[in-house]
Amino acid sequence: MTNTRKIDLVSMFGVLAPSLRIVDVGALFRPEVPVAYAPLLADKRTTVVGFEPARADCDLLNRMFGPVHKFFPYVIGDGGKASFYRCNHTMTSSLLQPDLEVMGRFQNLPEFCQVVEVSDVTTVRLDDIPEAQGADYLKLDVQGSEGQVLAGARMCLDSVLVVHTEVEFIQIYEGQPTFCDIDAMLRARGFLFHRLLNPEGRTLRESGFLDSESTRSQQLWADAVYIRPATSWTALSSDRLIKLATILHLLYDSADFCACLLAIYDRREGTDFFKKYTDALRA
Repeated sequence: MTNTRKIDLVSMFGVLAPSLRIVDVGALFRPEVPVAYAPLLADKRTTVVGFEPARADCDLLNRMFGPVHKFFPYVIGDGGKASFYRCNHTMTSSLLQPDLEVMGRFQNLPEFCQVVEVSDVTTVRLDDIPEAQGADYLKLDVQGSEGQVLAGARMCLDSVLVVHTEVEFIQIYEGQPTFCDIDAMLRARGFLFHRLLNPEGRTLRESGFLDSESTRSQQLWADAVYIRPATSWTALSSDRLIKLATILHLLYDSADFCACLLAIYDRREGTDFFKKYTDALRA
């Protein structure tokens, strides 16, 4: 990756710098691991609308992020009735039941996914939430129910430029869609796979090895990033070109993509952002 973080793209844009709208489904995060879109929050014009089912956790997020951002205790899905499996670790709770037989083959996994309560819920579609409309960036971390969330977000996705979603390569929750399924859903909606981040795995129990980074052969999950493809960029509005460039620059160090987006913007608007950006990178 090119290290683009030292380039202040927002200041380079000046008054043209865009305000970004983030929708975060499964908003709870560990304090020691910054949220995926943290660099975007430095710009006070960025707003977050987030969803976390447990009301106590949702209240905590509202206190942490302050009044500019809003978090709601909704179970996001396809709008239907479902069972919610609350686990002994909040971050592993899901609309799907943990598959402890599959998880049990690996170390340090089923211990964190023990179901302590099952409740009946009615899920809410993103398309039915006014605050979720007009999003530029969609982040999903919903422990296997990504397919249900995307099924209820057809209108919401129309405005989205980047989707950052957790994906699994093995069904560790019963009946969950895996990476290939989510990939097909997002490609059908006009997104292109960009890259994988933060791959995670566990060591097989029967190996006799202690679980560590060096003994983890099987990748179980990762974060997948999807963007609007380059073939569609000329059809984007000037504002959306700058938004996509800003996200790719600040979150993913995608300097080549950012530069190409700026070149399209320059040709349309008569600016010189491409030269300023590439000169700053070379420096």
